[in-house]
This record gives sequence, C-alpha cells and structure tokens, in this order.
Amino acid sequence: MDSLRLLDIKCRSRIGVTREERTRPQSIRVDLDLGLDLEAAGNSDAIDLTVDYVKVVDRVRAIAAEREYLLVEALARTLCRRLLEENPIDQVQVTVRKRPVELKEKLSEVAVTLTRPA
Repeated sequence: MDSLRLLDIKCRSRIGVTREERTRPQSIRVDLDLGLDLEAAGNSDAIDLTVDYVKVVDRVRAIAAEREYLLVEALARTLCRRLLEENPIDQVQVTVRKRPVELKEKLSEVAVTLTRPA
C-alpha cells in the first residue's frame, strides 16, 4: 500500500481533562499517514486520482476546533473515523500531539497514535 503523509498539521482545540484546560483553545499538532493506491495518480499526474491534501488539512483543523474533547484519544478516534468516511483511503494513521500545561516542566508533549483500516 502506498502512503501520503501530512506532518505537523497545526490546529487549535479545546482539549483536556480539566475544565480549566478547555477554557481556551490549545495548540495541538496532528500527523497523518493515509494509505491508498497512488499508482494511477502518479502515472496520470491528475489530482482527482488522489487525495487533495489541502482539503484534508482544512478538514482536520475544522474537526479539532468544532467541539471540546476531554482526551487526545477521543480527538484521534474522531479524526480517523471522519477521514475514512470522507476520503477514498484504505487506511489511516493519526497521531495527535499536545503539550499539557500541568506537565510542562516534566515532558515536552503527549502523543497518541491510532491506526484504522477502511
């Protein structure tokens, strides 16, 4: 299977276990690995035979901002489900990274990675 990777998508999301964490949108980063057959797109140089990554990036940013999430896992799962529903892909891997304020002196970020087939 071929892969289209979109790395370090910058998003804002109201995410966190505590109400205080969710009072303001926080910066999060998302990495995607979209599994699909890229042979036809590579041979034809036609955008309609692949995934339009500009649209995917905009969609990821919108999903991250559309509601509150308690857990990074919940956002990652939502992204997996919606990307599989909305795009002609066979598999998706989503990594969501966040810098927890309460742990800023102890670690640089928390990351969750989920992989789901179509």
